[in-house]
Amino acid sequence: MFKKLCVVLFFTLNCSCYAQNGLDSLLNALNSASESRKKANLLNAIAWEYYKNNFDRTKQYSLEALQLSRKLNYKTGIGEAYRICGLAYTVKGNFDSASVNLLAAKDLFMSLKDELKIAMVSNSLGVLYYNNSRYKTALEHFLECLRCYELLGDKRKVAQAYNDIGNVHYQMGNYGLSEEQYQNAYRLLLQYPDQALLSLTFNHLGSIYYTQGDYNKSLDFHQQALAIRKKIGKKQDLSITFNNLGDVYEALQNHPLALQNQTQALTLAEEVGNDYSRVYTLIKISNIHCETSAFEKARLALDQALNILEDKAFEHLRMDAYFHMYRLHKKMGNSDKALASHEQYLEQMEKIFDQEKSEQIVELQTKYETEKKEAENALLRQNEEFYKTRIRDQMITNIIICIALILAIALIIVLRKSNKKNKLINQQLEEKTVELTKANEALTAQKSVAEQANQELTDAMQKLKVAQAHLVQSEKMASLGQLTAGVAHEINNPVNFIYTGINGLEKNLRRFLEIAEAYEKIDFNENLNVQLLNIRQTKDKMDYCDIKEDIMDLIPAIVEGAERTAQIVKSLQTFSRNSNEEYVNEDVHQGLDSTLLLLSNKIRNKIQVIKQYNAQSGIIRCLPGQLNQVFMNVITNATQAVDQGKGKIIIETTSGEDTLTITIKDNGMGIPEAIRDRIFEPFFTTKPVGQGTGLGLAISYGIVKNHGGKIDIESEEGQGTKVMINLPKN
Repeated sequence: MFKKLCVVLFFTLNCSCYAQNGLDSLLNALNSASESRKKANLLNAIAWEYYKNNFDRTKQYSLEALQLSRKLNYKTGIGEAYRICGLAYTVKGNFDSASVNLLAAKDLFMSLKDELKIAMVSNSLGVLYYNNSRYKTALEHFLECLRCYELLGDKRKVAQAYNDIGNVHYQMGNYGLSEEQYQNAYRLLLQYPDQALLSLTFNHLGSIYYTQGDYNKSLDFHQQALAIRKKIGKKQDLSITFNNLGDVYEALQNHPLALQNQTQALTLAEEVGNDYSRVYTLIKISNIHCETSAFEKARLALDQALNILEDKAFEHLRMDAYFHMYRLHKKMGNSDKALASHEQYLEQMEKIFDQEKSEQIVELQTKYETEKKEAENALLRQNEEFYKTRIRDQMITNIIICIALILAIALIIVLRKSNKKNKLINQQLEEKTVELTKANEALTAQKSVAEQANQELTDAMQKLKVAQAHLVQSEKMASLGQLTAGVAHEINNPVNFIYTGINGLEKNLRRFLEIAEAYEKIDFNENLNVQLLNIRQTKDKMDYCDIKEDIMDLIPAIVEGAERTAQIVKSLQTFSRNSNEEYVNEDVHQGLDSTLLLLSNKIRNKIQVIKQYNAQSGIIRCLPGQLNQVFMNVITNATQAVDQGKGKIIIETTSGEDTLTITIKDNGMGIPEAIRDRIFEPFFTTKPVGQGTGLGLAISYGIVKNHGGKIDIESEEGQGTKVMINLPKN
């Protein structure tokens, strides 16, 4: 956890700022500035001054800078406004708004090829994703930051980037790669000294050796970091270093020095008003008191930490506090309180996992919907322009033909009225005949053009059919997105059980093996009673009985997680089929159950599902993969139609002599009478733009028809909808 503190600190080191007395001069300069790039820069500079401690002022000035920069088409000003606003949201803890603004800034700076700005915003994005445990994404942004600073030749910033990349590898468990990055930073800082960065690098190297169990080397690096930071005098940095020294002394079983260092860290954290550091250190102090059986002091420290966390969004710290409270009550013999704390710990852990996965899924779905919508709009614009051109050409052709016919008719009338004229009239008639011949040739040519235009229109219709096929594929991809979201959500919990259980099991087995090794080292030529007494003291110190209980408690949790994961995978195999599959005998009930399992993240604790499988046998001859797609579309529509928390869906199967009927009924909003006749039309949808293509029921209708069945819908507005799917058994 101390790694998160380091990155927050390092983010502060990275943010350059104007002198405090410069704010007044900036405001004075703004009052006399005209609407120009200079004024946009002043607005961004003032927003930067406020971003750490006054979110409203930061938002006000960055928004003014954004509006003025857009008016002036000043892209650098736009990007800087996005960047500063993103940093303000980062300080406030609003991850979504921070990421949107910072990513917008990065896109603009990349279009301008401004390597310095790209490096700065990449670092800010790396810190944002790191502090939200999105380590792979954080690593991508830190690597981009490193590339830019290497290109710019800024060696100290390169060393800073090495430290950030090392932090990410550390959190991902890549300790070898992490140590390599810290050593790269150390070698650079020997050539280009920077005391703050050097102390940070020492801190990171000490942490790596602590993780690898080399406590003496870890203690040496942390003491070097402490010596530098005492000279610099930054209290937040000193607090972190005392935290790390406390961890090392605790690992060396020197509890007095461990408590002394953690207490100093807490004092400094309180002086600078850093609630995150306060909570983190109080948990550490509680753990030391717990190890030394000072249970009341341990409880008071944890109570203080939880009081601070009441109005804070430090979700991982809250999870750690619940876990240590569970351990404390367990050691004190308070079974009920231990159980309550353990349940709070598990709920918090599930909340963190759900939040992280939901953010990733939403990000992927948003990107997919945006790209799909852009492609559809481009295709529609292309087709619209094509039809306009063809209609215009056809109108011109028709006008020419009409004019030619009118001229020909007029000429004939004139010739008939002029019969009385002799040779001159005959000569004129011959000349007109020649003109008519030419006009006829022109008409023939125009006819050829019209036929060509008709062929082009036929080709356009073919292109539209291809576009329609693409949209059908988009609907299938949307279904795949729903399926992916469901599986990701459902598999989180069992994987979480396994992950948590294995970590605890590994820790307890290592301590168990220490005791076993102590027995193996018994020298039967020495005093056995003394040796056995030493082993018994070691066992008491390690809480040997608790270790055995913990191992036996963890194994059922791991087994339960594995069994639930296997059940989800089995359901996924039942649901999915190859699109080129052949007709087979399949149990419809099994397909319905698999679909409900994969949609359980939309149903569980929100909608009541009642299954009434009245058919003695649900086996029919069908294409299982296609029927599962029908069930997915119909049940998904039902979940979207009902009220969350009050909704009810009834799934009933009945068997006739040669047919099987599946009825899916909901108590949702129903379908208005005015549109009931259109629900099976391709592309017809009542959903908002971007939330549906209108192909789900159209595709389902085609699948059922291809099976020789039929699908009917009965609905009453405000009362609900009933979908009846009738399929032949053979």
